[in-house]
Amino acid sequence: MEVIWASGESIWSDIAWSQGEFPTVTRQHGWCPTKQLMCAASSMDAKRMSKKPFVDCGQGEMTMKNAISYVVIALTLIVATTAYAGTKFRLPLNSNPGYAAWFDHGNGSVMKRYDCQTGFSYIGHHGTDFSVGIGTSVLAGAYGSLYARTDGCSDSGADQTCGNSFGNNVRIQHPADGIVSIYAHLKNGSPVFLQSVTCGGYVGLSGNSGFSSGPHLHFEIWSNNTSNPPVRWDAFGGSCSGQSFWVNQNNGFPTTTCQ
Repeated sequence: MEVIWASGESIWSDIAWSQGEFPTVTRQHGWCPTKQLMCAASSMDAKRMSKKPFVDCGQGEMTMKNAISYVVIALTLIVATTAYAGTKFRLPLNSNPGYAAWFDHGNGSVMKRYDCQTGFSYIGHHGTDFSVGIGTSVLAGAYGSLYARTDGCSDSGADQTCGNSFGNNVRIQHPADGIVSIYAHLKNGSPVFLQSVTCGGYVGLSGNSGFSSGPHLHFEIWSNNTSNPPVRWDAFGGSCSGQSFWVNQNNGFPTTTCQ
């Protein structure tokens, strides 16, 4: 099937073209909203054609700007769907004490949590902060192997360098898909040494180590242990974050059920 970009009276085609050069474009896809047709462009030196568009999206043709918007939405949904097919987590505590901060999905000026509500965190925060005092048992959200641990950081909350600001922390890699869960700001001397950790197994005690505004558990998910900087995912699913990583999100209060 011939697929094209249409913009005004111009047609950018990957099969038929005539004279007149346009900048090279990279393959992109977008849905034509009124006719449910796929518009696309291949990597090529696109050519201008003085014919009517092959694909008319109604209210004018599919423009490059609109198509890219649809591409971003479509790719986000595809990535979210495939990424969450593996490991799912239980609550990393015996009970939910409430939250000090959520994962930020905002634009750098406005903070948005997983359901796009504002004002529940601070800008640039990439995890979930549970409001627990020092000494609360922290539990593994899913089965995995100890990927890394840091211990020996003070519980002052003022150290921006120890544990890369996480302070005492445990990082567990999960075999189903290789993702990593992080349990940060743990109490000095408490992080587990075990090489294999069961779902709900002891990880350490909550604390106030590293760079911390007060005692809490920082729970974070990375796509793997090799990306630099890491690709971070929000455990909560919603309109701003994608699908949930919890076994049972339970309206914002995940349960202790293991996968």
